[in-house]
Amino acid sequence: MRARCLFRPAVPEDAAALAAIYRGGRREQFAAELERVGRAGSGSRHYVAEADGEVVALFTVTELPRLNPRGRRRLLLHGMKLLGSARGTGVAEELFGWLQAELAVGSEFELLALTPPGPTPGAFEQYGLLLSHQAFKWGVAEEDGTP
Repeated sequence: MRARCLFRPAVPEDAAALAAIYRGGRREQFAAELERVGRAGSGSRHYVAEADGEVVALFTVTELPRLNPRGRRRLLLHGMKLLGSARGTGVAEELFGWLQAELAVGSEFELLALTPPGPTPGAFEQYGLLLSHQAFKWGVAEEDGTP
């Protein structure tokens, strides 16, 4: 089955759907984060993908500041999470088409996509994303000292 998605900014009312996608977490925490980011003007924006009226994915886009005035403007795609039942339905392919059409990725903006180690999504090859950077993480220990 191929998804037909509507992409839109995430709002606090999406908190219950996000808790389902993450299989945990408190709705209040998701709602508070969406409210905070919406007010902060941080350069990051959370989005959701809806298919048949159901939120099936979440992702975040952050504009990266550039010091070099000749450098291309960049967006970072990160925090992408799909509802289990939405995997393999074409959501990622639709997402890249939306990024190209609505956020000018590939014309005004370069896109860096942050993904966990493992297989590369097929949409990357379809849209011409090439391996160009490595990402490293300096984790924050939990209160009990575990990483």
